[in-house]
Amino acid sequence: MILKLLKAAFEKIERQTSNKSDNGRAAHLEHELRENYKISVSAKSLVRYLKEESAPKTELLNKLAEFLDYENYEDYVSKNSGGDKTPKKNLKGGSKLIKDGIRWKARNTWMAFVALIIGNLAYIGLINDEKCMVWVNDHYEKCECTGQALEFELNETELENFRKVSVCDTTKFFEKYDAIIWYDKYNNKMEYFTFYGRNPINGRTLRPITQTIIDNHVQPCDSL
Repeated sequence: MILKLLKAAFEKIERQTSNKSDNGRAAHLEHELRENYKISVSAKSLVRYLKEESAPKTELLNKLAEFLDYENYEDYVSKNSGGDKTPKKNLKGGSKLIKDGIRWKARNTWMAFVALIIGNLAYIGLINDEKCMVWVNDHYEKCECTGQALEFELNETELENFRKVSVCDTTKFFEKYDAIIWYDKYNNKMEYFTFYGRNPINGRTLRPITQTIIDNHVQPCDSL
């Protein structure tokens, strides 16, 4: 059922973005979950979950279910498995498995609550080893969380991949029809980045490059 949930989430992202690659859909899904469901998970992890190389935690399953317009993962399972929650009498130990599942869920809920408290304390500086990242010229750098200007919660994916770049007509803009350059047009000035998200300076949502933007705004390299 977990794999079915993940596939449904990837399919919904594909309908929204027309992106067909696993990595591309995962990147968009990472952004969607972080911006609208307040949970951080890397695109690489989402691809691993889709390939069943590892298993997602309950909190992520709940958020994916919300993304698919269900109340939570339990609601998704109920509505996609016939809604039959009655233990099967012909399965030895079926009731015990259900009880174990309830205890495991309660334990996970408690652990998630403790993790949330620790995370909040860390961010306000009561725990010194919590990390943030700060925008420096054209990239992010790791830093302590001090509340300085252009400081953001650490996101390893953006730290590794997000760069502000200069482009010209020989720049590679697409890979297998997917945009690999994003842009922001503000006050008639174009800025280009290597990853989706928001412009760190003004907070505006970046847009994937299109051929129209390239034709109208990108200059020949020999003119720069």
